[in-house]
Amino acid sequence: MRRVVVINFKGGVGKTTTAVNVSYGLAELGFHVLLVDNDPQANATFILDRTFKYSLTEVYREEIPLEQAIVNVRPNLDLIPASKSLSNINTWLIENNIPNRAQVLDRVLARVPEYDFMIMDTAPSFSLLNANAISYAREAWVPVAMEYLALANVRELIHVFSRAEVHLARKIPISNVIPYFVDSRNKKTRQIMRMLQDIFGDNLTNPIHTNVKVSEACFHFKTVLEYDPESRGAKDFRLLIRKIVEENSRYKTN
Repeated sequence: MRRVVVINFKGGVGKTTTAVNVSYGLAELGFHVLLVDNDPQANATFILDRTFKYSLTEVYREEIPLEQAIVNVRPNLDLIPASKSLSNINTWLIENNIPNRAQVLDRVLARVPEYDFMIMDTAPSFSLLNANAISYAREAWVPVAMEYLALANVRELIHVFSRAEVHLARKIPISNVIPYFVDSRNKKTRQIMRMLQDIFGDNLTNPIHTNVKVSEACFHFKTVLEYDPESRGAKDFRLLIRKIVEENSRYKTN
């Protein structure tokens, strides 16, 4: 199983869009996928499933068996939903002196059924929620918007991962850096793409171009692959999914 965290401490860079569309696209190809919504904004849950009984909050608190929180939202695609109550988990972990509070997900998701991919959406901040996500993951996908400040955020993220690797005594590779809101006609975009290429080399994926269909799809509670399969956004995501499938043997772990 590939255990992936989709992460960037900056908001509005395409984390949820990546998590939802790639999860759906992999499931469409026949892979068994679990999407975990570890973001209190619950946008991934909003897009895929708005009717659920339990959420990741109850999983953190170990109030229910894990299986009760898992809902099927598309063929081959399951979801552990988020709710607004997830925002209280950071405080709950501290106030209740939970042991190893940055590694709770390691314990509570240990009983997760076998999937080909476990993909975790995250909040745009550094918090205990994200510390848990990083600890549980075995690789990271990092969407990056075409802004100079986004590069500074990526450098901060690399530093956080380096510290986490020392603590966990294992590597957490950034396997895919995904350029978002790309307009190749824009000089700034071309400069940022060159800088990302210099830093990440082959781990820089194809760009996700600016495309209104991607955002429209969310308002229709669909992935862009469902909403407009022939749109440029859908085609960009299919290229990204192809890369992810091709690297499967390299990153697949237990």
